[in-house]
Parts: sequence; structure tokens; C-alpha cells
Amino acid sequence: MKKSIKAYSTLFCALAGALAFTACGDDSGSNASSSLGSNGGNVTSETYRISVNKKDQTATIYFSESSEDMCVLEGEKLAWKSVQMEPEIEHVMYRFVGDTLVFTFMDEESGRYDRKGSMLVGGHSGDINGSWTIIPCKFYMDTETTFCDSEADEEYYQKYADKMVITSNSVTYSYIDDEYTRNRKYETSSYRAYFYRVMAGEGVSHFPIALNLFDYAGEVDFKELYPDVSSSGLSANGETLSAGDYTVSVNVKKFFVDKDAAATVEVKGNGMTCTSEFKTFQKVTKDLCKVENMEYLRFDDEEEDINGNEIVYAYTYEYDNNEEFAQCMQTMLQ
Repeated sequence: MKKSIKAYSTLFCALAGALAFTACGDDSGSNASSSLGSNGGNVTSETYRISVNKKDQTATIYFSESSEDMCVLEGEKLAWKSVQMEPEIEHVMYRFVGDTLVFTFMDEESGRYDRKGSMLVGGHSGDINGSWTIIPCKFYMDTETTFCDSEADEEYYQKYADKMVITSNSVTYSYIDDEYTRNRKYETSSYRAYFYRVMAGEGVSHFPIALNLFDYAGEVDFKELYPDVSSSGLSANGETLSAGDYTVSVNVKKFFVDKDAAATVEVKGNGMTCTSEFKTFQKVTKDLCKVENMEYLRFDDEEEDINGNEIVYAYTYEYDNNEEFAQCMQTMLQ
């Protein structure tokens, strides 16, 4: 049976696939939260239930439970209901190499544990409970040898290494994602590039949704590429662009990205104001499970409940007003 959660677990990706500095998926069954770290990155934490057998040095991590609250599509209606599912679990074997904790996951098809494990430091040898830091190294069980990533940036690792806190019944995985903090801003976004193209006469139809604020265009020399477009007041929140008889002011009112994301951009010109909005939620809540949100929900039709009955459920919500925004900009630049 297919796993009951639409996207892959960040924790599994980090432990099973070596050191991960960014999230590789979303898990709607976890207890997740985020905050801004002192170093500027987004600190995201996910907590799961864990059952540890210290005698055998094994553990079971429950990425989802047997009962899932879901936004289920029934005909043309939506229902928020509890569905009995096969729990999504991962079997883990651990051991200590000196004061280093080594985790290996079981391959469910072969019934064997991986030959290489992720390495964690910071806790106490012999006790899985504690605070651990994942390091960019792998331990090979059969040869008892260690291989570390020789290209890992030590300074970067010190700031952004992923961490785990393990208790008798829970495991909390946290990571700091500074990628968007470093690169995703108006000055270097493809969103800005779109504005230059339109101001240079390439057509309003090319206007993007605010989502493109999250795309990194690189260090583009806009002045050289678009000599007929002048800029003033450039900042992380926008600028004023002029070309021919047109002048527009771009102002990023909201810009947030983590497991969820949201952006609001206000454009003023020719006595008008056009607003571009984008927002996405990776977990559909009861409040979002409404018929009026149907066109913004994304559905999965490949799930089955514990009795083998097919379930069609909404796993994410995504909204943008791009069509309305493009029409407004066409009027502004006529």
C-alpha cells in the first residue's frame, strides 16, 4: 500500500540520505513549527512519536498514525473526517561508535537494514536519549569505516547543521534553512526580471505570479540587459521603474517561505494600484476544507483506507490571483 502521507518526510530524507541542509518534503502527519534563528535562517522543527527498544538497539518512528484527519472529496462535496489508515512507520537500528550515534533505516522490501548509517554527535555514549547533531559523515556497518564529505563547509556546518532531540517517546528533528534568506529576495529574483521585460516592451502577458519572488535569477546586470529601463530606490522590498511614458513602483508587502509560503506585491502607476498575491499551505486544515476553496485545493486519488477503499483527499492548498493581476497591469500600461 502507498504511504498515507502525500509528501516524503523531511526527517527520513535527512537521516536516510546523508546530511541535508534543506527540507526535501512535507509531512502532514507531523507536529511542525518554525521560527527565525539568530543567524537569519528559518528554524523548522518536526516532532514524531518514537518507540525505542534499548535492549535490541532498535526503534520505530511513526511518521503518521493509524487515524488521519483529512479533507475528503465525496462526490462534489468536501468532508473533514477521521480516516483509518495504515500507519506510516520506519524501522531504525542504532549503535554507538565511541561517543557517536549511528542510525540506519530498514529497507522494507529486503527486510534488511542499510549497510551505511548517518552519524550524530553531541549526546552521551550508550544513551540514545539526548540532543544530537547530524554530521556530514557516513558509517559503513560491514567494514566499520567512516567516510565524511570532504567538500563540506565547516563554517556553514557549524551554523546550519541539522539536529535531533530524542526522548523516551518522541523525536524532534530541526533544521535551519537559510537558502531563501541568502538568495531569495526581490533584487535577485526572476520576478524582478519579469518587470524589466515588460517595461522593455516584451508584453504584459509575461507578468508572473508573486510566487516568482521565491525564484533566484542570479546576479543579473539589469542595466546592461535593459538600457531603456531606469531604476531608482532599489531595495529588498522593491523599486521604481521607468521606461518611455510609463513609471511603476513595485513594493513587496509580504514575503514568507518555509513549509508554507506567501507573497503580496503592490504595483502602483498611472493612478492605479495592482496587487499580486500568492499563498500555499502544505497541510489542508479543517478551515480550508470548504467547497469555496475547491479550485485552490490539490487532490490525491491514489490512497486507500485500512479496508482498501479508495480515498480522494486534498493534500495542499495553493492560491494566486495572477489572471486578475495581469488584467490590472494591462490596463495600467495601456
